[in-house]
Amino acid sequence: MIKKTLLTTATAFALVFTSLSAQKVLDAKENVQEISTKDVKEGWTKGGAIGLDFSWLLLINPRIGSGDSRVGFGGLLNYSANLKDGKLIWNNRFGLQLAVVKVGDEPYTKATDVLQITSQLGRQIGDGKWYLAALGDLQTQFLPTYGKNYLSEKPFADKPKQPLSGKLFAPAILKFAPGVLYKPDANWTILYSPVALKAVIVADDSLAASGQFFPYEKGKTVDFQVGSELRFDYSNKFFNDRLIYTSTLDLYSNYLRTPQNIAVEWYNSLDFVLFKNISLNFKTDWFYDHNLLVYVGGDTNKPGRNLFIRNTFLLKYNHLF
Repeated sequence: MIKKTLLTTATAFALVFTSLSAQKVLDAKENVQEISTKDVKEGWTKGGAIGLDFSWLLLINPRIGSGDSRVGFGGLLNYSANLKDGKLIWNNRFGLQLAVVKVGDEPYTKATDVLQITSQLGRQIGDGKWYLAALGDLQTQFLPTYGKNYLSEKPFADKPKQPLSGKLFAPAILKFAPGVLYKPDANWTILYSPVALKAVIVADDSLAASGQFFPYEKGKTVDFQVGSELRFDYSNKFFNDRLIYTSTLDLYSNYLRTPQNIAVEWYNSLDFVLFKNISLNFKTDWFYDHNLLVYVGGDTNKPGRNLFIRNTFLLKYNHLF
């Protein structure tokens, strides 16, 4: 289900407090930290992050055709727990990000709702660059959604109730990918799993019966998949560490149905450090799954197959402690 792109204005603010060993701020849509034995302490390393973002535009007696007042706000919560025990590394991440927006007299609508739990386990083979590894990932949403993106079942007092369009575990994507991991240097990590298990869950009979999640079989509540997964992680710093770029590309082929149609998840984050602890951040996330429909052009009456893109632009305050 496609979510409305986050409202981007010149008055966007984000406050982020972090306690992460990786010396960078993770937002809720970043995936688990790369497996690495470099600069990692023995034992458990735990940390968390909480943040707020706010945007506001007030128009008084606006010109005709000049737009309308709007307000948007949201927040994120991250928690990490990482273990290093000799050649064994176990990295865990929890992320929750919510944002809503209100334009003029319209009711509040959901801009972003992401709940993700990721766990990655690896054991180094010898003293080289190869690991035996396994990746587990759960992605879903937190709050129920009605109609297009409304937070309430009856957002308009003079109009009928809106139908449910999504809630916790409806849908949800659960993945387990055992395989091998190759880390040629400090910037790259490549994971390949020849037998990656994936389940797309719709834990609501009415949503399952709508056919918007499984167009090939209405009423289906769980779609089990077995396939091949290839995942690339890259991070680097440029211009005296003032420009920070991270990227994760995840490719999945389902052996059981149309394996030629690759499911794609591509996360990109670019930070430009303005001052100490203050940076401009641009994130663009791209998704495509042949078996999951999206609202083409934002039209709830026109679900179809297309690329889902989510862009975010924020001014961030980062604090490590």
